[in-house]
Amino acid sequence: MLSVGVLPEEWERFAASLGRESDPICSEEMTKLLTECDFSHITRYFGAFWVEGYYAIRN
Repeated sequence: MLSVGVLPEEWERFAASLGRESDPICSEEMTKLLTECDFSHITRYFGAFWVEGYYAIRN
């Protein structure tokens, strides 16, 4: 994040929030959870830093 211009203070605030304000999971775990909740056609359409967006259809 720092290499693309995020200020050190913003990075520190973001890093401190992990595990406190958000609990990121890996793509494989997200896909598994969506499948278990009866979603299909799971597609990751966005990814930046530690944020990912998914599109899925509820069966």
